[in-house]
Amino acid sequence: MQTANLQQQTVEERKNNAREQSAIFPTKLALVRWMSGAEPQLHHSQPPLRAAWLAKAQRDFQAWLDDGGFVQHDD
Repeated sequence: MQTANLQQQTVEERKNNAREQSAIFPTKLALVRWMSGAEPQLHHSQPPLRAAWLAKAQRDFQAWLDDGGFVQHDD
């Protein structure tokens, strides 16, 4: 019984950690943007394509974090 309780506690701790990480990523991203006063500078031959790719990668990463990150595969 104690083992089951300990396992449940560990799962809950990992889910809580995933929720915290989910909140940290957009917060850090916003702080960087607000402190610099602009979007990150892109120095590539096709900035609009690079910016679109970066925005999609950030959205996908945030969605993955919102879904629980690595913890989502434990359920």
